Amino acid sequence: MPFSAFLVVVGLLTAPFDADATPAPPSGEEKNESPESEARVAPEKRAEKLGEGWRSSEDLAWTTSGDTTGFHILTAKADSGYSWRTVATLSEPGIPSDRWIGNACVTGSGDRAVAVYAPRGFTNERKLVKRGAFTAVVNLVTGEVDKIPVRSSMAYFNPGCGPGEEVVLTQEGHQKNGQTRLIRLDTATGELSPVVTDGQVTSALPSKHGIIAARGSRLLRIDGSGGQHEVARASSVPFRMKSDSAGGIVFQERSRNDETVRVRRWDGEQVRPVASGELGKIRVKSGKGGSVFVTGDAVRAARAASGPVRILPVSTEAQPSTTGDVAITGVELSSSVAKKAPTRPRPSRREEVEIRAKVFETGADLEFGVTPDSPAASDTEASAPHPKLGVTKSGGSDTMRASGSATSPVDQGRTCAVPRNDPNTQVYQPTPRQVEWAVNQAVQHNLHPSRPDNWKESGLQSWDPQGMFPPIPLEGGGEIPAQIMLGVLTQESNMSQASWHVLPGVTGNPLIGNYYGREVYDEDPGNDWDIDFSEADCGYGMSQVTDHMRLAGHEKPGGLPSWPMRKQRAVALDYATNLAAGMQILQKKWNATRRAGMTINNGDPAKIENWFYALWAYNSGFYPEGDHPTGQWGVGWFNNPINPRYPSDRAPFLEETYHDAAHPQDWPYPEKVIGWAGHPLANADGAGYRAAWWNSTGARANAKPPIQLFCGDSNSCEPTNLTKPCKREDYRCWFHKPVVWKTDCDVTCGNEFIRFDTTYPEQPDGTNYPRSAT
Repeated sequence: MPFSAFLVVVGLLTAPFDADATPAPPSGEEKNESPESEARVAPEKRAEKLGEGWRSSEDLAWTTSGDTTGFHILTAKADSGYSWRTVATLSEPGIPSDRWIGNACVTGSGDRAVAVYAPRGFTNERKLVKRGAFTAVVNLVTGEVDKIPVRSSMAYFNPGCGPGEEVVLTQEGHQKNGQTRLIRLDTATGELSPVVTDGQVTSALPSKHGIIAARGSRLLRIDGSGGQHEVARASSVPFRMKSDSAGGIVFQERSRNDETVRVRRWDGEQVRPVASGELGKIRVKSGKGGSVFVTGDAVRAARAASGPVRILPVSTEAQPSTTGDVAITGVELSSSVAKKAPTRPRPSRREEVEIRAKVFETGADLEFGVTPDSPAASDTEASAPHPKLGVTKSGGSDTMRASGSATSPVDQGRTCAVPRNDPNTQVYQPTPRQVEWAVNQAVQHNLHPSRPDNWKESGLQSWDPQGMFPPIPLEGGGEIPAQIMLGVLTQESNMSQASWHVLPGVTGNPLIGNYYGREVYDEDPGNDWDIDFSEADCGYGMSQVTDHMRLAGHEKPGGLPSWPMRKQRAVALDYATNLAAGMQILQKKWNATRRAGMTINNGDPAKIENWFYALWAYNSGFYPEGDHPTGQWGVGWFNNPINPRYPSDRAPFLEETYHDAAHPQDWPYPEKVIGWAGHPLANADGAGYRAAWWNSTGARANAKPPIQLFCGDSNSCEPTNLTKPCKREDYRCWFHKPVVWKTDCDVTCGNEFIRFDTTYPEQPDGTNYPRSAT
């Protein structure tokens, strides 16, 4: 199942809302009218803005952006007046995405960037986000792209660049192997040196001492055989680690009171203080040649700060340039609603971004408008298939799988029931208003729009969406809050039923999340770190309904039976039917966790936060009691907020900045859905749906639970000890206890907002291409 997106703030809704009114800007916020900007500093202002030495500077500013066309690497050299150019656009042929996302770091020379990139939807699938992302080295001088034959993790710490030209790539492990694979890459030669080590290891970096990584609170040196040698200890799991030019490791650690963060440095012998600050308001970044920077608000430097570290007076999220002469202080889509919230991605278009920067020598604030364009170098390397994409063995050689035919565009040899490229299988793309209407009706048990024979040329006999998939009563009574379901649809598919290339009101291919292959665990241990795409799931439409959607006769061994074709086509072709099926899945997850005694706060299903367990199970499953010989049961480790694959200083998703949606890999799935509930997806007309409401902004921010909440003896986790949150090497720190973090949930928990009551008919179709009057 599960995806993420791009949005708009709607503020707190504490009064009835007119369903036909035009959305107003958030309360207390004015439209941010930005001055006109160019992709460079004007020549006549360069000395004034950049300082007298700009012509001889070797500084390079860089950033990334993503859209439906790919993950863009953007650079600007100081000696060009910081004129921006697109160095590379990374994507994979045959894999559509509503938005490409990624992580990147720059090597010690400043001449290369290493990028880990993937479709946004990969963040919803555990096996893909843990070791399915693509990897490439981009030459920032020539624009050449070298795709590395490694599929690695889309975790915030990967890739890990060092002070030289080496980088460490991480492939996260699984409960079946209880290990982590680290791959040392020499970006100058392309040489790869993999090593497998025990347990969950995070933040791996190259250094003069070898690979340094974190496991629990310990800093480890990982030797060439995977052996682990403790070199230092922190007071919590070290995060945001950087390797510096003097051979040290600079890292952040969280205080036990959850209010402060300390920056410390291991100098090869002992750990020394560098700085401290408020949780979420201080950040460690790296630059050229092993330079390390600390950014943030009200950073307090230690009296005798250790090592080659500079503290920069810029915002926490700022990205320093390679030499730290400037810092990128903001990157956002220019098409944002009121310049506050990025809109839904536009199909097959490179989207302009606004880049803000600060020059430290002059104090000048710069603003650039940059549209990613054709890279300086040929797109050949960047657009070529990744060496680890769709490769299968045939007669002892590697060949690309092909699902097409020389005479027919329709999917051939498919395993998913409803094909793409079939003229008789075209899917209507609903408008956001239609989706919100459908959700509002569904949670009121009133989703019965007219679906007559051959509705929208479906070829189906008449049917009733919620008659075909009736609501399942919830344990304890109540209903799913509308904004929880809308948050799921946003995270899963950007509220799309048809392909992302299809505008609302138009028909096109069905949306199929069918690149979700399975992990390989067979008699060959050499492929345990690979993903087998021949065993892809078949997630359809807005809810990414996967169960029962494989072609009859192609069910997975031991898997669920396929539905009749009529039912499968209704789920794939009709947004309302897809929603009804998706709601059943979430209702079943609520019931499974509730029957197991797993309640949140006061257990009232009307409250937004109380769906945390059901969302957790919706995304990564529920393990019933007694099903595993270890005795472990409940919800898995992957989505546990204390899992160190997520930065422990993260703010609530979307609460402080909509830029969070550009890197959804940094949050567990339930936190993202709750974020979407309070901060809806946007379209060109404003909010894509009405937000859930809380009684105060603080109450909404506290919808994110404390990271140590789902941690205790029952899942081999110590909530008061941040040094080793999961003590099991097999990752089976599964949790099953009732929890409370809002004792006054009746007052401080979130509430749904129904825009369309049961008197509203199905909303009209979109008109992106209205008929001509002539």
